[in-house]
Amino acid sequence: MKCFVFAIAAALLSAAPAFAQGWGMEGAARHPQAMGIIEYQSRDWAQCAGEEEIAPQRAISACGRIIGERISRDITASAYFYRSELYAQIGDAQRADADVARSVGLLVELAQVEPDNADYASNLAYLRGKMGDFAGGAADFTRLVALRPQAIEHRIRQADFFFRARDFVSAAAAFDAAAQLDPTNAAVQAGRCEARAAANREIEVATEACAEAVRLTNDSSSALFSRGYLNFMQGRIEDALADFRAAGEKDNTNPYAAYGYGVVSIRLGREERGRALIAQVTEAVPDVEAYANAGLRP
Repeated sequence: MKCFVFAIAAALLSAAPAFAQGWGMEGAARHPQAMGIIEYQSRDWAQCAGEEEIAPQRAISACGRIIGERISRDITASAYFYRSELYAQIGDAQRADADVARSVGLLVELAQVEPDNADYASNLAYLRGKMGDFAGGAADFTRLVALRPQAIEHRIRQADFFFRARDFVSAAAAFDAAAQLDPTNAAVQAGRCEARAAANREIEVATEACAEAVRLTNDSSSALFSRGYLNFMQGRIEDALADFRAAGEKDNTNPYAAYGYGVVSIRLGREERGRALIAQVTEAVPDVEAYANAGLRP
């Protein structure tokens, strides 16, 4: 067992920043998709977007000039985002948060006007996650679902934000609606399982959904993690250990499998090993805390 644990930890600490677990949690993009990728070029833009190596205050001023020009909502939203990053860089959290909120406001307007624009939706999801405003993100995608009821991606993101906001019943309903659109989507089936596991309701449905996710993906690491999470939440600790271990063997860079393995190790009395692994994983991929908030704790 020891070599397995250290293989995961080493891979995590050397890998690029990871995305979420791969099911519903993947919906909230972990980086902006199109901030600055627009047909607008100027010296100010190059400085604001970090294409030139200059002092943060000069770049902040460049962003401010772009914002003042009000060329378009997408350009202004991008400039607010980049300026928020610059404010954060110099330790001005208040101004950084204010600029993120302004960018979000513009993206909400843009997404409502163009609900099929994947860039607007991805950037909106990213910024809501950055703010930790998961209830707000759920509301955003609830509105987008109403505008485009056949868009499965909007429903997955809606479910993701409900899950992160700890509204597990609403998350399950959103995943169910997505399953109506595409029952062969393994991410959706795993989400139906995880949301019910977190809510501790309709466990037979959750079990069937996890089994379907495992079948559809031919025992993928993400699907095995989802089943392990269900087993853990139902108190089947040995079964959870087996699933998390199998998930790690399938993909030793899966941080959620490593985190789950650490939690279960503590439950089984391997305190030092489990806490060391949890500490390493949480530092490398803080997003694992989404599952801690959903009950996956020692």
